[in-house]
Amino acid sequence: MFLGTYAAQQFEIKPSSVEVNPGDTAVLTCKVHNRQGECAWLKDGKVMGKIDTKYEFSREPPDGDCSIRIRNAKIEEDDGMWQCQVTQIALTEPTLTAPEVKFTVREPPMPPKIEDNTNLLPAGEPYPTQEGKQKRLHCISRKGNPPAKLKWFIEDTDITSMSNQTNSTDVDKPKTWQAVSVLDYVFQKDHNGKMLKCVAIHAAYETLTKDIKIPLEVLYLPEIRLEGQPVRDIEEGESVSVKCVVDANPQANVIWKKSGYSSIYALKDQIEFMPVKRSDSGIYSCSATNDVGTSHELEVNIDVKCE
Repeated sequence: MFLGTYAAQQFEIKPSSVEVNPGDTAVLTCKVHNRQGECAWLKDGKVMGKIDTKYEFSREPPDGDCSIRIRNAKIEEDDGMWQCQVTQIALTEPTLTAPEVKFTVREPPMPPKIEDNTNLLPAGEPYPTQEGKQKRLHCISRKGNPPAKLKWFIEDTDITSMSNQTNSTDVDKPKTWQAVSVLDYVFQKDHNGKMLKCVAIHAAYETLTKDIKIPLEVLYLPEIRLEGQPVRDIEEGESVSVKCVVDANPQANVIWKKSGYSSIYALKDQIEFMPVKRSDSGIYSCSATNDVGTSHELEVNIDVKCE
């Protein structure tokens, strides 16, 4: 008697991971060529039964379509690892098993927040930091599924490459995630007054993103320059005014000294000689001091000529 060649059942289409919003209906596609066993579905290793209006699939589809339709998706019931199987048709044949795939029921995470160590930074309130000193900031978004993607910006400049994100299960809400992005950054003077922003990106947000904005208050050493330095010989009786212009945060105090004298000449940004006398001749220096430190000194030579 002639024995025909046995054709083994095999997957034509294997399931792929799916993300859905709560309440949606989704299909995990699973198609089998030469199906002879029964279709079965497992979630997190447990066999799932056919449930009207919830889990719909055919155990013995003539066309080999074992796909399952999941209705009214809920994170508590449906989120997890799903697997399509077809039972063995002989003791010598193995069960046909597809790789597990992730069925994700989205959960919008809480809006992001920024912390300096464990200190919460209120949105909109200036964040003081010193120029040139590295800071470590945390952007945190909790109770999302899947975890939010976090990005950092100064104004419109993306600085996410300076950060590192980790995701962990949220201890307060099962099946959700806590996303934490750690930013190590050295702020500079030109960042003063600009907006630091952390953006959480998630498909379950109505607007796709939520953010928190913190104005930067960068504290820096005073920088000074002189205005009004004489560019020609000074004649006695003329008017001379020299200003020490300061750029500083916080505001700085200006100190003028005269060479050869131990005492302070003036505590203001501008010295004036109206009129200038021969006795005013000398080298004057200015510097500025704030809570960050003291600037370098600049000198001006007041050399009064007389006839």
